Amino acid sequence: MRPIAIAGLSCALLLCLAGATEVNIYSLQVFAIPIVPQYFNWSSNVGRNEYRYEASLLGSPDLPSWIHYTYSKRTHRGYLYGVAPKDQKSFKLEIIALNKKTYETRDKILEVIVLENDSVAKYQIQLKVNNLNVEDMFDRNRTEDLFDIFRKNIWRNATDLQLTFLAPAVELGARYPLKPGEQVGTVLRLGSSTPFSPDLLKIEKEIEPSTKKFTTCDFKQVTFDRFFHQRFEFDWCYFKMIEDSQQQESARRDLSSSVIGPPSPSEWRWAQPRRADLPKRTYRREVFASVLAPALLMILLLGGLGATLCLRDEHLLISSSGKRGSRLLTDHGSTNGVQMIQYATPNSARGTLRSLSVAQPSSSPTLSDSQSINRSPRIGQDHSNLYLRPNPPPYVSLNNFGTGVRSDF
Repeated sequence: MRPIAIAGLSCALLLCLAGATEVNIYSLQVFAIPIVPQYFNWSSNVGRNEYRYEASLLGSPDLPSWIHYTYSKRTHRGYLYGVAPKDQKSFKLEIIALNKKTYETRDKILEVIVLENDSVAKYQIQLKVNNLNVEDMFDRNRTEDLFDIFRKNIWRNATDLQLTFLAPAVELGARYPLKPGEQVGTVLRLGSSTPFSPDLLKIEKEIEPSTKKFTTCDFKQVTFDRFFHQRFEFDWCYFKMIEDSQQQESARRDLSSSVIGPPSPSEWRWAQPRRADLPKRTYRREVFASVLAPALLMILLLGGLGATLCLRDEHLLISSSGKRGSRLLTDHGSTNGVQMIQYATPNSARGTLRSLSVAQPSSSPTLSDSQSINRSPRIGQDHSNLYLRPNPPPYVSLNNFGTGVRSDF
């Protein structure tokens, strides 16, 4: 099978790939391997995303660092893309497909043969396309249009123009769009063995003031924007001219340690560790911080609260026992001035009542009936006898109510 490059993707190639078990790619050049249901002998319903794909290096849990996977909802296909390192040898990929309606799984082993790239792209330019995603650049017609614009108008005589780098803009620091359905943008590099043209140098000079002030400038227009006819919307602040490139596929990964091949005797290889060799973690500190420390704090708070309540109750008991039996409770705020006798023995109470019956206060006959009724009794002036009760209120007979004569008992 012919090598798969971005410019070589077509429907015919997809049909050839459906029954293939090996593909050819070039090193130091962007490749794209489409994954379609026909590759697993499935018939696909156009317009539905019924299948899910997962790819990994054969015998490994993941893909190499320079191979990426993406799925296009517009074309309903998966794509494996990337740039193979210079010294990369052939390798095998395992692709697993899942039918999301029936949950049926099928797998396929794909051998990737890496061919040496005869045309080394010594001179490269970096661009950011705002209105296209990565999967949109896998369209052969769109990529050829971009190459033709540069070959005919900007980078003349660059007959070996090729795509040497491709990545989503968000992975290189760009922001996601406000609307989820909008394109996130793509950062790409075009390389050739032909030196930079004067027109490229002119573009670099035009955008130099903007690049010093802004990191992104969608508003910036250059002289050669008229050739793109709104098919490609560029952010010219990302424009760079790279010479003598190290041919790294992406700034996201270092390709010097990503070559797939048989390990050398001195190379370290990952091996599954034994359970006994794994370090054991102790949870004493976590248990103390989450259980013991709050429990200790709660005990201290409860102890302090209990001690406060006990001391308060003891103080109340002492104060009440000191007042008991000391003196009479007197209600000085009442209008009658009634004194109450507490804790008096029967004999003393009987003597007190007898003394009260003997001592009768004199009443003034000149007082009116209303004054005599509302008059409050006087409290005895003898303060030596603490058990002395006040005089009872005067008794007025109903027969003598109008005459002003009062009968006291």
